Amino acid sequence: MPSPRLLLFVSLPLFAKGTPADYERFVKLRERLAATNFVAAEPASALGDAPRFWYCRSIAGGGHEFIAVDAATGEKFPAFDAVKVAAALSRTAGKEYAPQKLPFTSFGPIDRVAIEFFAADARWRVNLNSYICERLPLRRSDPQPLRSLPGPRVPQTDKPVESKSNEWRAFIRNFNVWLQAMGAKDAVPLSFDGSEGNYYVLSEAAWAPDSTKLAAYRVRPGQRRKIPYIECSPAAEVQPKHTLVEYAKPGDTLDVPRPVLFDIAT
Repeated sequence: MPSPRLLLFVSLPLFAKGTPADYERFVKLRERLAATNFVAAEPASALGDAPRFWYCRSIAGGGHEFIAVDAATGEKFPAFDAVKVAAALSRTAGKEYAPQKLPFTSFGPIDRVAIEFFAADARWRVNLNSYICERLPLRRSDPQPLRSLPGPRVPQTDKPVESKSNEWRAFIRNFNVWLQAMGAKDAVPLSFDGSEGNYYVLSEAAWAPDSTKLAAYRVRPGQRRKIPYIECSPAAEVQPKHTLVEYAKPGDTLDVPRPVLFDIAT
């Protein structure tokens, strides 16, 4: 007589796709946690041609503010009038914005008389004299921040960086910084230690106002992971367009930029 058989039905957990509410909670996670972290400063950026720089820092309650610093004296002051910028943007965009919760944390100074920033799926410019806000056409680089450092990936540029006096130009050759007098054919290296695994970039290079010094970054590259995208209906063409987007996953090593200052005379 055959032995009886026992059939076991095991109920395995089923994982459903995320609901709109799940995504909504994820989107608002940064906003909720921001209130618990304040007086934390973002990396600094140059402010015009003067020896000044600015940075954004979080404040109590989940907001943020923009601080400018005079490098010569150490004096700190607001980078711009946040109340007037919020009012100007609110009038033009048709949406109310608070001075301590402006919809951007990065901006590009335009000759110290205006700022440009990306917010609400648009690019804006606010004149710092009249505080008139205008909406600008989108660029191919939008909605990327107007400043590229720091971040998971530090970009390189093939464009030479010319000094303020139009006396010198700096460029990259064989992972190093080279210097060339304007109008000259020959160039000399400013650095000798650049390599494929620790190279110089001029993406955020800056000359001193008197053209005697050049600041640049030397980068130890991290892991590069590229994700392919297909845009099936590009706005400017008929055929689908293929692009590769760098995407850093948790645990990936990131680029490590280190600032380097060159004294041109020595």
